[in-house]
Amino acid sequence: MEVIEKPTDGTILISNGKYRGIIFKENAPCFLCSFERIRFTPSIEDISAAEKILRSEIKKENNPMLNQGGGCPILHKNLGNYRRQYFGYINEAGEQIIYINLSWDRYTIIDRLKGYEEPDDVNWKRQREMTLDGCSYYWEIKANLTTKELFDLNINGSA
Repeated sequence: MEVIEKPTDGTILISNGKYRGIIFKENAPCFLCSFERIRFTPSIEDISAAEKILRSEIKKENNPMLNQGGGCPILHKNLGNYRRQYFGYINEAGEQIIYINLSWDRYTIIDRLKGYEEPDDVNWKRQREMTLDGCSYYWEIKANLTTKELFDLNINGSA
């Protein structure tokens, strides 16, 4: 994984060739994030560990595949098709948590015909993305670096 750019003082864009993500530093704003805990700036090693947990645990965590299929992506079959936003915080037990906000990053002509469009490619690097509806094109999850577990999977609904 390598650093591609630093769009703001509070963000770092990274890529590993399969997907790209933006790390939000501990002092970067996170609109409507409910991190009532101490935030930290995730390192590239932290993100690699969170991604390893995500890849190994998402299929199990994604049962019963809510808001997926019928034209919406299956999460665990499409992990490389999402761009990520990463925020780090420490929970009440002192464990390091990476909150991962994922948005579809591989729009096809069929996707556009269904009404899904590629969002502004600049704003997602500066602030937390918030999208209503959109089924599994938009979702979020948390990875506990201490226990190596995923939790709080939330998939957008369909309008």
